[in-house]
Amino acid sequence: VHGFLLYYVMLLCSHFIFFVIKETDAAAYHSIIDQVHFKSDENWIAVVLLLLLDPLSEEFFLEGYLFKRLERLRPALIVLISLAIRVSYHTYQGWRSLINVLPFGIVMTVYYARYKKLWPILIAHTLNNMFADLYYLNH
Repeated sequence: VHGFLLYYVMLLCSHFIFFVIKETDAAAYHSIIDQVHFKSDENWIAVVLLLLLDPLSEEFFLEGYLFKRLERLRPALIVLISLAIRVSYHTYQGWRSLINVLPFGIVMTVYYARYKKLWPILIAHTLNNMFADLYYLNH
């Protein structure tokens, strides 16, 4: 249940940001969509593996490992370090990927800092990737 709630909160944040961009600058909105668009001839085995492995690798490192390794630091500093690394992971998508990555990272990292539960974050991240991939495949 927590994973679905986290996903929903993140989804609301990113949809609001996308709505504002679409209404104020349609060219920027289409540029963002074009940067992350999948082609219909993608290797489906690779897509499924990415959907499963990407959340595991990112969240185990960004939340599980970093929070344990840096536990002597203030939680706010660990959150900032985690966010900086998360954003760096997605630089290949262009600077506009921040619109999605940053709200998602804030929600996930703050949730982990408060509750120290990784499985809801893994569920939310997997759902995010799955629905984003399906959306971009169909548009």
